[in-house]
Amino acid sequence: MRSALCILSVAALAAGTPLAIRQNNSIVNGSANTFADIAVTKDIQWVPCYGGNFTCVSLEVPLDYDDPTVGSTNIAFIKHEATAQPALGDMILNPGGPGGSGVGMVLGYEKWRLLLGQRYNLIGMDPRGVNNSGPNVDPLSDRPSLRNEYATEVGFEYDSKSPAAVEKTFVHAGAYGDFASQKLSDDGNYVNTPAVSRDMLHFTELAAETRGDNKDEAKLNFFGVSYGSILGTTFAQLFPDRVGRMIIDGVMDPSDYYDGAWTKSVTQGDDAVRAFATQCFDARGECAFFANDSSPEALLHRLDTVLQDLEDHPMGVSDPYWFAFPAVVNHMDLHGFIMWATYNSYERFPLLAYALTELEARNGTSLAIFSSKGVDFPGDTTCDAPTPGYNLALTKYITACNDMDGRYNISSVEKYEEYINNLEDVSKYLGPPWARVMTLYCRKLRFSPPESQKFAAYEEVQTSSPILFISNTIDPVTSSLKDMITFFPGAGSFYQNAVGHGVRVADSDCTSEHTIKYLETGELPPPDLVCEPNSKVFDSPLETRRMRSLTEFL
Repeated sequence: MRSALCILSVAALAAGTPLAIRQNNSIVNGSANTFADIAVTKDIQWVPCYGGNFTCVSLEVPLDYDDPTVGSTNIAFIKHEATAQPALGDMILNPGGPGGSGVGMVLGYEKWRLLLGQRYNLIGMDPRGVNNSGPNVDPLSDRPSLRNEYATEVGFEYDSKSPAAVEKTFVHAGAYGDFASQKLSDDGNYVNTPAVSRDMLHFTELAAETRGDNKDEAKLNFFGVSYGSILGTTFAQLFPDRVGRMIIDGVMDPSDYYDGAWTKSVTQGDDAVRAFATQCFDARGECAFFANDSSPEALLHRLDTVLQDLEDHPMGVSDPYWFAFPAVVNHMDLHGFIMWATYNSYERFPLLAYALTELEARNGTSLAIFSSKGVDFPGDTTCDAPTPGYNLALTKYITACNDMDGRYNISSVEKYEEYINNLEDVSKYLGPPWARVMTLYCRKLRFSPPESQKFAAYEEVQTSSPILFISNTIDPVTSSLKDMITFFPGAGSFYQNAVGHGVRVADSDCTSEHTIKYLETGELPPPDLVCEPNSKVFDSPLETRRMRSLTEFL
């Protein structure tokens, strides 16, 4: 059980910080099993990696393409060959973040082949500062186990309802900015979305030259979700005549991102929680939290009562089977878990239902486990491996804060309190945890992109090929498809009738049919298309789903 809890502790579920597992440094059957084993090259020299189903390259790129004298860094790429030949080209994938690992995304290629088909080489790119790519923007990279503990607990204790806790969080964010600014090199100035866009163009041009094609006519094929929607569309803004096939999923609002507020992100947060109540009510006995409620509203009222009870009366947990030491859970832990659950209704709404059922009976065990409470992470030697899981919790700040470039500075406790109130007005469920996700931690980071990498606002552009925008009907944290598409006349779009962050939360033959048709033929879907998933959230039998969910989670 300790090993399972070790994994949980670095998962940082309540903070919403996903992990991408790194492999141990080794060579397996002549295949590099980590980028530490791959020489950095100026041109594309693919080498077998990660067991032989993939090839990798570590490219040297200038920190500033307009001023090569400032130095260079390395960018990691991994390729999974198209399984149907001839391939239609390379497609770069980005999982979001900022800070998400494209290498980790392509290592899980099966999931993405269902959406993107078999005709493209899938290219996972770790953007600047991420996982296997330089420069380093993690101030605790030299102490990975300490970094993961800091990211999950020490640095992120927070309660939006407590003035003292709010002030502590504000002060801590400033201390983090000072610490990171002193510990990291000036190379952090060159970690930003316009620079990553230029890296993608550089790769696309090098790949064209390798094939014997004209690099000046090479076009980027791209799939991005969440922050990947910003990366892909920033590329399209900067290089509109270099856009090939591009699918954008989980769409952020570009002005909200580059201005640094991040307040529009949770516009559909409460809709997602209401959808949980409706789906649980409709599932009746197949949802653990259903208790002969008279309506979805009645079920939601019970959820609200649990939240209020946790705010008024935090719960202790003490079972030695589950916990290394006693711990306490409160309403902020539940807010964080609710946010995490809305990211993927199919996998996580059942888990939320179980946790709520326990909490209603004053049992905080599941919530504590999901929130990494009571876990002896720092002292558990099984967690202190040389290369533990990559954690984007700290690397994300440099990219987002450089992109913001000082436009939204929470300079006082009073301004932070106002920021929290604004977010809670947008979403009472997701607003409290979202207020600590990003913007506050930019306030004392002393990095700024060079003039050649500054970018402030989108404008209407005509791309060389139309972009396809897709989204779930309810996305709790990125629901701005209709705002984004106005900048790209001629683009297409459709929705998937599901709750979650990105369309791959659910299998849908309809969704896959239209994304693959677009990629292979360029044909856009019909207007006003809404694709139905193949199943409902609570379709599978209760016990089967419970065991599968807990097994996969642990």
